[in-house]
Amino acid sequence: MLLRETFEAGPFTVRTALMRHYVPTLGMRIEAGGASIAYSADTAPTDSLVTLASGADVLVAEATLAARDGAETLHLSAVEAGEHAAGADVGRLMLSHLRAERDRAAERAAAAFRGDIRVAE
Repeated sequence: MLLRETFEAGPFTVRTALMRHYVPTLGMRIEAGGASIAYSADTAPTDSLVTLASGADVLVAEATLAARDGAETLHLSAVEAGEHAAGADVGRLMLSHLRAERDRAAERAAAAFRGDIRVAE
């Protein structure tokens, strides 16, 4: 699979984009019947995610970090996930891959994204 590719899988159109992580990691956007969902996979902040998720109905974004602590950790915080959702103008943000402060993740993301925010179970 190429790092940036669009292909058909049954009724779905799937687009991929390279995310910013320790190993090559692809985010995906899946579309069918006029609906779309984008998935960040593991990534540090990157414009590639905003481009991939632009206008999606749902963005499922990892929010591993409680907050950016200055370290070069190649994951998103909940606030950064919210910033990416806002930049992409998505309809809903679903936070996933949480390691810390799960109970405050939606609140943190809401500092940047005013839309509907959910935390994956």
